[in-house]
Amino acid sequence: MENRDEFAKQIGNRIKELRKEAGLILKQLAEATELSSPLISKIENGLAMPSLPTLRLIADALKVNAGYFLEMKRKVGTLFHARETAGS
Repeated sequence: MENRDEFAKQIGNRIKELRKEAGLILKQLAEATELSSPLISKIENGLAMPSLPTLRLIADALKVNAGYFLEMKRKVGTLFHARETAGS
């Protein structure tokens, strides 16, 4: 099982990737979620673990299910694979 710091980094990386794919700068995501830019920056850089309500605000703004950020990745050799979830 991954430790909390690695999980926070994984969540942050996923948020940052989706934000950039959506063509949003950090300030725009902050405005869309009514969260502060510094908080989102800390989350994206793995320095803060978002609460579930915060994660839901971000997910809604990025038009994804909040569960997307919580899917665990496991390391297999040098490759990373997302664990399959039931019903997906």
